[in-house]
Amino acid sequence: MPKTSFILVISLLCFLIAILPIVAADETVEIWKREFGTNIVGFAVADGRVFVTTHAADLYCLNERDGKTLWTYNFGAYSEGGFLTEPIYADGRVFVGFRGSRLAAFDAEKGTLLWKFEPNVSSSFASKTPPYFWVTNGKVYTSGDGFYAINATDGKLLWKYEDYYTGPWSRPTYVRGACVEGERVFATGTELVDKEWIDCIYRLNPDDGSVMWKTQDSMGNASIVGSEGFLNIYDYYRSQGIVCLNETDGSELWNYSASGRIFQPTMANGLVLFGASDGNFYALNVTDGSLKWKYETGYKNPKGKFDFAAAKTANGQVFVGWVDAQMGLGESVFDEYYKYEGYVYALNFSNGLSNWAINISNTARGGSTIETQSILFNIENRTLYVTTYADIYSLNAEKGTIHWMLHFDYWVLPPIYAYNKLFVAADLKVLAYGEMKQPKTTLPFSPLITGAIIGTGTGTAVIVSVYIYKKKAFKSKS
Repeated sequence: MPKTSFILVISLLCFLIAILPIVAADETVEIWKREFGTNIVGFAVADGRVFVTTHAADLYCLNERDGKTLWTYNFGAYSEGGFLTEPIYADGRVFVGFRGSRLAAFDAEKGTLLWKFEPNVSSSFASKTPPYFWVTNGKVYTSGDGFYAINATDGKLLWKYEDYYTGPWSRPTYVRGACVEGERVFATGTELVDKEWIDCIYRLNPDDGSVMWKTQDSMGNASIVGSEGFLNIYDYYRSQGIVCLNETDGSELWNYSASGRIFQPTMANGLVLFGASDGNFYALNVTDGSLKWKYETGYKNPKGKFDFAAAKTANGQVFVGWVDAQMGLGESVFDEYYKYEGYVYALNFSNGLSNWAINISNTARGGSTIETQSILFNIENRTLYVTTYADIYSLNAEKGTIHWMLHFDYWVLPPIYAYNKLFVAADLKVLAYGEMKQPKTTLPFSPLITGAIIGTGTGTAVIVSVYIYKKKAFKSKS
């Protein structure tokens, strides 16, 4: 081959190698799949491993590359639901909560049980359910009939907030939930005041668990969202309002009422962001509760199971969406399905103007464990993953176009993007997908080109391998 032609060929191959990684992914291929034969509670991906908890009370550790089992642990009993929590990975350990408000920690590499924390609980709820827990700064904060701080290394109790009353009104102070922001610890619970159980909000000292301040909560089942020195309190199940407290002393700073039930508020860069059942998405100034902007979706009068997703923010945009689902029956009373309709939006963070909007709709089988939409934004590949009922959508976060959609038989959990893979827990299995880069070509095949350019003292040697990728891409049902 003439020298000029050889240089042209090499230049062309190098050009293809350079452009392939930046072509938008519009398909996904299955790399591996693991069947478990039972429903999956939750999963986490970290340190080259996939940690999975199941309703059969098993904790699995899988190799992220091929899905093969590295180690397992069984907690010794079966439960229809609520026996285990989803796993949390931190500092080489994996933490799992299990029935009885108990907690266990494992060596993530070897699977060795490091410790168990088993508080004394008396209430029916705490004795039958796993705890809520948070891992931060070498501590594990966990709930039960009280609230506890544990040393994450050895599982020793550092302190507990746990008051018991005697006599005919005997019952412990019960901590329902909490918000842990670094070393700032807030909790919601109930306690006895003049023979009446009162809902309260606490700030606890992270060093010894003492109460720094306490205020009564009139919402009845409050959830806490904390950030930037402020606490936002709302009742997910019935509230049409949101209350903001000063995290220093618990005093009320402001409150805001929407014309519909509030869903999953978040806080970012001085704004409180949430959608409401009136079809509007709100952005409030966190300092005084004034309305910064409001986006009207135009959707009114929800007919079924309606929910706004928790907003995600990135690159000057707010990603949000809603879904409204109605249940129907198939050929028999046992054949239930949901017909859902919804929209996903990218809004300008500063003024709430729409950058793009896209419709999502489909039919999913009944029995779905996911009844609300959840959104995961992955900034590395500029992709927005939308999970609702039995479907996952991959959207171009800049344009709002759909790359692909995966449909499963019954349900799917929000995916996790790591190690250049998309990890998915759906139905009774965990899968790993790779997004295949599609060149803009009319050829009836997809080239996958790998190459290495090695510099030498007298010239350059190019080693190139060319393959024809024949595996069918998954666009729909898995």
